[in-house]
Amino acid sequence: MGNDIKITILGDICPQYARNSFDMNKPESVFNNVLNLLKTSDLNIANLESPAIEMPSPIKKTGPVLSSKEEDIKLLRDSHISVLSLANNHINDHGAKGILKTIEACIDNKIHYVGAGENLDAAQKPLIINVKNKKIGIISFAESEYNVAGKTKPGANPYDPLESYDDVRELSIDCDYTIVIFHGGIEHYEYPSPLLKKRC
Repeated sequence: MGNDIKITILGDICPQYARNSFDMNKPESVFNNVLNLLKTSDLNIANLESPAIEMPSPIKKTGPVLSSKEEDIKLLRDSHISVLSLANNHINDHGAKGILKTIEACIDNKIHYVGAGENLDAAQKPLIINVKNKKIGIISFAESEYNVAGKTKPGANPYDPLESYDDVRELSIDCDYTIVIFHGGIEHYEYPSPLLKKRC
């Protein structure tokens, strides 16, 4: 029992839609219903659904442009979230600058991140952390929209039905446990499409 690892995985976090709660700058104002769960978990993972920026630099796109503040990252860390997945369809909403600022805010606040980077190689790099003497591998993918990284372009780790499978298999060799995070599907539609189910 003492060696059991308790992991909590949260869904999308978008401070823009909970600005009043985040501006209170208290974990209980944002996570009041689950804060005790987060405090007692060994590892908490969440998807940050918006870049953390100082100044807006929105790209031209269809759909909403989301954003968060750099201090939101600190609040997430203080709420016992230890890993942020950045592979999602909104990470590039403020362009390369927004992605790099988000990564910088994660590093400055000592919170792990996975699924995005300054280029494709960095974005594809999985995260391996030790929890209770076990190696936990985390890899995060996003469906390709306006968001994916390129050879010299910051962005999210794109899902590829062939290469991504190999990436997961390779990570699993090196770890005791592997967590795969996939961000995709049809926005505001609660059911996965047949194609998405097949991919997963």
